[in-house]
Amino acid sequence: MGIFESPEAARALQNNPLRMAFGMLKVVAFVMAIVAFARFHALGSVRAALLPGWRMVVTVVVAVVLWNALGFALQWVQHALDVGVLASIVVAVNWASQLLLLLPIIALLLDDRSRPVWQHVRRWPAFVAMALLLPLAFAPAWLLHSVTHRLALRTPFAADVALMAFDAVLIGLLASLTGAALVRGFRTGS
Repeated sequence: MGIFESPEAARALQNNPLRMAFGMLKVVAFVMAIVAFARFHALGSVRAALLPGWRMVVTVVVAVVLWNALGFALQWVQHALDVGVLASIVVAVNWASQLLLLLPIIALLLDDRSRPVWQHVRRWPAFVAMALLLPLAFAPAWLLHSVTHRLALRTPFAADVALMAFDAVLIGLLASLTGAALVRGFRTGS
C-alpha cells in the first residue's frame, strides 16, 4: 500500500478501507493472542488454553454482548438526557457498571471456578492490581512497536521487512506480557 514511503503517504492512507479492514483483523488477532496467553498462564496447558469448551465460549460471548449492550444503552440515555447533572450521573453509572462487569468476564475467560462468577464483582484488589500491572506490561512494548513504525518511514524495502519482522516479535511479546499481567492482577487478593 505504500504506507511507509513517507509521513505524508502514511497520513493519506490512514483511513483507507482496506487498511482499516486488515487493521481490525490485526486487533482481533491481538486480543485473541492476549486471551490465549492469559488462559495458558492461568490453566498451565496449551490444549486447555486453545480449546475452551463450547459452553465457556457461548457464555463469554453472551456476557460480552450484554456488557456492550449495557454500555450502549447507558450512552444512549446519556445523549438523550443531555442535561448536565443527569448526564454526568449516567456517565458515572455507565463507567461503574462496565468496570464491575469486567472482573466476572475475565473470570469466565480464565475459567476461574474458585467462586461463583458474580462474586468477582467484589474483588477490588484484583481490579486495582490489573489497573497497575496492565499499563506497566503494555507501555514499554507498545513504545517499541511505535518506534519501529516510525523507523520504517522512508527506509528501503529490505529494512522495512526486517523492521516489520522484529515488530511481529514485539507484538507477540506485547500480547504475552499483557496476558501475564492480566492473570497476575486477577489473582491478586484471591
